[in-house]
Amino acid sequence: MYQGPLSLKSSEKSEEGTSQRKEPTDRESDSEGRIPLLENLILTLNDGIKKIDRANWDSLLTDKASPFVEYDWLYCMEESKVATAKSGWQPLHLTVAKEDTGELVAAMPLYVKYHSMGEFIFDNAWADAAYNYFGVNYYPKLLSASPMTPAAGERLLVRPDLDEKCRAALQQVMAQYLKQAVAQNGLSSAHVNFIVPQEEAALEKDQYMIRTSMQYHWVNSDPNNGGEKFKSFEDYLACFPSKRRIKIKRERKSVYEDQNVEMKTYHGDTIPDDMFPVIFRIYKSTIDKLYYGRQYLNEEFFLMLAKHFKRNLCFFVAVDKETGDVLGGTFNIVKAGRFYGRYWGGVGRFVKNLHFETCYYRAIEYCIEQGLDRMEPGAGGGDFKFMRGFDPAPTRSAHFIENKGLRLAVQRSLGEEEESFNEAAEYLNRQSSMKNPKAPQNLVGVEMRTASVPGYGRGSVGEKQDGEQGK
Repeated sequence: MYQGPLSLKSSEKSEEGTSQRKEPTDRESDSEGRIPLLENLILTLNDGIKKIDRANWDSLLTDKASPFVEYDWLYCMEESKVATAKSGWQPLHLTVAKEDTGELVAAMPLYVKYHSMGEFIFDNAWADAAYNYFGVNYYPKLLSASPMTPAAGERLLVRPDLDEKCRAALQQVMAQYLKQAVAQNGLSSAHVNFIVPQEEAALEKDQYMIRTSMQYHWVNSDPNNGGEKFKSFEDYLACFPSKRRIKIKRERKSVYEDQNVEMKTYHGDTIPDDMFPVIFRIYKSTIDKLYYGRQYLNEEFFLMLAKHFKRNLCFFVAVDKETGDVLGGTFNIVKAGRFYGRYWGGVGRFVKNLHFETCYYRAIEYCIEQGLDRMEPGAGGGDFKFMRGFDPAPTRSAHFIENKGLRLAVQRSLGEEEESFNEAAEYLNRQSSMKNPKAPQNLVGVEMRTASVPGYGRGSVGEKQDGEQGK
């Protein structure tokens, strides 16, 4: 529940407000002495991405960095009022800058959270246990993530030209700062969601607990051709048993021929501006139809993307061949060889199998045409995805909990989750058509569950607790 906005304090305040001077420590020294770059740094909590220079922020990103931590994406989230204190996402981005020049050497997208919605790493059981068994107010908490986006990417952003020693030291500076902010401000915890493998070591070293979750990703790797990229959609179909191939072909035929549909593809800066209100209507249609749907985004966000973020966008829009009426479509993002499927919806007359076509088949076909490396369609829908060649893919998050009792209870539960994940992933990988062509695809009896804090309840990973409308 929103109670803010919260004003965080730090141990040393400068005239700029929530800033702290960072002196190097022995932990950041090598055998020859201190790392010069780590001297005279200023750590600042910024209550909005607008407080940070765009070029300065983006200088921390490589060409392969997640699109969801780019300045423009975060700017659209905040300026459209999607990610604000009132929506439960109070921006408080951490920057680490040289004191003399103001040049950023590191940063984190950071939010004070007043609930757990829109995170897709489900900690509701932790919150219940905190309140009911440990007498701890779980909210507000600190979260480093991209709002409403279950896609992995760097969270501990560090200047790309630095060597590994400097990068690791700066990552630890930020990890330690979050723990300090939790302790000094009476918060329950700090969370870093959907991290990349390189960040695990720095966070785990600072006593963050690593949590494994499961998604399903499609990888452009043809098992019938030595793992080379697929050359055609037919090559992709060749991975499946005959019965499955026939079913997929019939589903596609029913859309295009039997129901008279044409699929249009819009990508990048060529997307017409008048398509963005249409995509918002498509996005909202799924939310309006489903009882568990939550509308996180508004039309202003989509209109701002048209001005600031077209370069990474890809829309599939289904239209009636005769009338040109829009029937449905998907909102996707493409960058650095990755296709991120985010939202889908059907409007107008009902078209059977349109969901499968726009969310899976056309998307896979597009990835093959463009030579993309993989498709990440978000959370949920595991059975539908697995049957179409999407295999288990682990995602990681890191969690620090201040209360010792709650921390130990959560730590035990994460061990149960990890065991459950490993068992499910091992079984599914044996059944995978992409890893083992012609393997029987049998999901009967397969279940990965989110382990409860022992004695405090239990929930399934597959539950649509967060209103994910992706694929």
